[in-house]
Amino acid sequence: MGEGLWERFAGAASSLGIGLDEEQLRAFGRYLELITFWNRKINLISSRSPEEVVMVHFVDSLTPLALLAGGPQRIVDLGSGQGLPAVPLKIVRRDLSFALVEPFRKKASFLRETVRVLSLPDVAVYRVRGEELAAREEHRGTYDGALSRAAFRLPAFLTLASVFVRPGGWLLAMKGVLGPEERSETEKVIDKIGLITQPPLEVKHPFSPRPRNLFLFKKPN
Repeated sequence: MGEGLWERFAGAASSLGIGLDEEQLRAFGRYLELITFWNRKINLISSRSPEEVVMVHFVDSLTPLALLAGGPQRIVDLGSGQGLPAVPLKIVRRDLSFALVEPFRKKASFLRETVRVLSLPDVAVYRVRGEELAAREEHRGTYDGALSRAAFRLPAFLTLASVFVRPGGWLLAMKGVLGPEERSETEKVIDKIGLITQPPLEVKHPFSPRPRNLFLFKKPN
């Protein structure tokens, strides 16, 4: 790999308006090592190339920063999987706190190890389905925001995430292009919950042929 990969990653982050210091780049390096090691044991991520993990998945995970307000926020990451996007966001924004929700035992174990090795404060891992966590009173309507990276169809994400988010909070889904059926179902859910729709942000990702759209919604006060 060498320094060239991390120089290109830093350049890609800079193109998104994100400046990365040496400590943050070292944290991303340790994160890549963890993903590479665990990927030999479990089906953690389909990408086998370190360059693809960094230049596609890490860069993609930083794109929501353009939509996040400054200051501390409590966020739930539903279907966290490999920790994307929450871990990259936490490396860059230490003021954010996260609940990582992942029902599969081995992936939850990876997330706990990542939090420990990277010494990430204010990050909790819950090995449970999102619906089960949403049933716990202490998690209902207590988060400033909820996000997910292509782990749900958009209507299912909005239905679940709205339970976690406080009035006035936000819901952010990282998706590709929505098909007609998913768009139609999404519109029905938006009307039912009363969500306020923000204009989608289309991200031009120079290192991935897959389209990326950030769908942002606000929960009414």
